[in-house]
Amino acid sequence: MHKLKILFIALYSDKYPSIGESHGISVIAGSVMEKCGDLPIDFFEVIDMVASNYNNLEDVIKKIKLHEPNVIGISLNYGTYNILKEIFKKITSYLTRINPLFLLGGPIATYVPEFILKEIYNKAYIVIGEGDETVPLIIRSWYNNTTYESIPNLCYLINDRVYFSQRKLVPINRLSLPYRGHIDLVIESRAQIFIESSRGCSWCGCTFCLRGLTDSKGKKSEYRRFDFTRLSTDILKLVSYGANTFTFADEDFLGNDVEDNNDFVNNFESFCISNELQLTFDASFTVHSIFSSKYSEEEIQKRKSQLKKLKKIGLRKIFLGIESGSDSQLKRFGKGHSSSEALMAINIVKELEIEFELGFIMFDPLCSLIEIEENLDFLSRHNLIKYVSSLSSELRLQIKTQYVKEMIIQEIKHNIVLFDRKIDLDTISFSYKYLHKDVSIFVNNVKHWNKRIREIHYPLKNLSRYGKGGILGKYRNQIVKINIKLRNNYFQLLKKGIQEINSGNVEFIGGEEMDNIMYECSICIIDLSKKLPRRILDNRIFKNVLDICQSEIENLKSKFYFS
Repeated sequence: MHKLKILFIALYSDKYPSIGESHGISVIAGSVMEKCGDLPIDFFEVIDMVASNYNNLEDVIKKIKLHEPNVIGISLNYGTYNILKEIFKKITSYLTRINPLFLLGGPIATYVPEFILKEIYNKAYIVIGEGDETVPLIIRSWYNNTTYESIPNLCYLINDRVYFSQRKLVPINRLSLPYRGHIDLVIESRAQIFIESSRGCSWCGCTFCLRGLTDSKGKKSEYRRFDFTRLSTDILKLVSYGANTFTFADEDFLGNDVEDNNDFVNNFESFCISNELQLTFDASFTVHSIFSSKYSEEEIQKRKSQLKKLKKIGLRKIFLGIESGSDSQLKRFGKGHSSSEALMAINIVKELEIEFELGFIMFDPLCSLIEIEENLDFLSRHNLIKYVSSLSSELRLQIKTQYVKEMIIQEIKHNIVLFDRKIDLDTISFSYKYLHKDVSIFVNNVKHWNKRIREIHYPLKNLSRYGKGGILGKYRNQIVKINIKLRNNYFQLLKKGIQEINSGNVEFIGGEEMDNIMYECSICIIDLSKKLPRRILDNRIFKNVLDICQSEIENLKSKFYFS
C-alpha cells in the first residue's frame, strides 16, 4: 500500500498585503493529523505564504520535486484565484509520475467552485465551507479507494456535471486542535497568530455579507461557541512555543447571549489566573455584543463587566464593525444597530480604555450624497476619524448576498443596469455603477485618490494593527501616528470634495490637494525609515511602501507647486 505524502499550501496576494497565519489551513492540517493519524503518512508539511507575505513558488516546487506529494491542499483567500490559475500548470508539470488528490478550500473555493473546476482543474475536489471533517474523510476515502458520495461539504465533477454533496456543520465537540508544526516560522516572521473560540455570527442579518463559510444556511442559530478546553489547550501549546500575543479569528467574538458570554469570560479569566498567563489579544465585536438600546441597565453593566475582565486578562484591541454613521444606510446594510447605538458602544470601549478600530463602508451603490455627508459628520463630530480602518471604502457587491437582490429590484424600478454580471473571481464580487449621479461624480474622484493613498495606507495599517508584537515592534506607534495624520488630511479632502459637488463644481478633481497629502506622508515615512532596523527595512511590504514614497516625491518635484 502506498504511503501518504501531504502538502498544504496557503496562497498570498499582493492585493491584500498583510503578515498573518492562515488559520484555516492550520485548522485543516490539525484535523488531518488527528483523524488520519492511523494512516501511513510519510511526508506532511504546511507552506503558509501569507505568514511570509509572498508567494514562494520556488519553495513549493522544491518540495514537490523532492517529496512528490500525492495529496495537495491549497487555501484560496481573496485575491488568489488568478494566482492559482497562473501557477497551477507549473505545479502539476512536476507531478507527471503521479496523479495526486487536489483539494481546494477557502472563501474563493467555497463561493465559485464551478469556475475552478471549469477553468483550472476539472479533477479537483472543492471543500465548501468548513473542512475539518471533510478533508480527513476524503483523504481516507482516496487512500482506501472508496466512494466520496457520503462525504459532506464537497463539490466535484461527475460525468462533466457539477455535484454538490450535503452541507453539514462541524460538530463542535469533534474539533481538532490547529496544527502548529510550522509555528516557529510564523513567530520568526512576526506574523499575526490566530486562535479561535467560536464560528458563525449571532446576527447574520447584514445584506452585504456572504454567509456559508463558517455556517451552512446563514442563520444566527448556527453560531457556535467551542468547548473552552480546545481554546485553552491551543493557547498553552502556543505559549510553550514562546507566543503569547494572538488575534481571535472569530467573526463575532462574544456573540449575543450575555449569560453564555459570562460563562466564557469567567472560564477565560480563571484559566489565565491559574496558569499565570500574561496574554495580549485582539478580537472582533458586534455593536450589540457591547450595547443595545433594548438592554436593561443590569445587562449593560454585565456586558461592561465582561469587557473589563477581558481587558484584565489581555484584550488589547477591539475591531468594531459599525459600517456607517447614517441610519438610512445602516438600515439598507441590515446591520441591526443604529448610529446612536454604535456611538454608545464606542463610548463604552473608550471609557474602559481599550484600543479599537472601526469597520466603515462609506459608499454603497445605492447611497445618496446626504448619507455620505451624514457619515462624514458622524466621524467628525464624535472625533472618530483616526479610528476608522478605511475612510473611503466602497461596498463589495458579493455574489449570493441580499444586497445583490436589492440591486436587481432597483434596476427594475429605475429601468437601468447597475452592475456588471461578470464576476471578479479574485474578490467574488461584481463591479457596479452608482444610482445617484452626484454620488457617481464624487466617487469617481475618490477612486483616483484611493489608487494613490491605498498603496501606502493599506499596508501600513496591516503592519501596525497587530500591536508591538508585530514586525514593527517598538516603532509601531510612530507608523500609527503617520497613518492617523494621513487619514485626517484625507478626510479634509473628502469634505472639500462634497462641498464642491454641492456648490455645482463637478469639475473638481482635487489633484493638488492629493499631491500635498502624499508628499507630506511620503516625507514622514522616508524620515522614519532612517531610524528603522534592517529587519523592518527588509520586510517586503514595508520595502514596497518605501519605494512608493520615494517615487511619489520624485514625481512631485516636477510639479510647479513643489519646485
